[in-house]
Amino acid sequence: NLTNHAYFNLNGDFMRNGIANASHLFQMNCDYFTPIDDTSIPLGALQSVINSPFDFRQASDDLGTRIAQNPNDIQLKNGNGFDHNFVI
Repeated sequence: NLTNHAYFNLNGDFMRNGIANASHLFQMNCDYFTPIDDTSIPLGALQSVINSPFDFRQASDDLGTRIAQNPNDIQLKNGNGFDHNFVI
């Protein structure tokens, strides 16, 4: 089972104004992601990104804000943020 956990931080400053990667513009053209359990193991199903903090179909610079504004999102809790497979 091959995997890649590449992380990008283009300005070298992980925290900016108290929000992780606040100045980066991010976009991912995908309609689904793979939900995970509380040990980060994929559950084997696909979940729509529509109406969720995982919807990056339009360019966004609010990664940290999305996490902060969705404290009860079980997938953000399980991944400690965005640490999920996105289905491209």
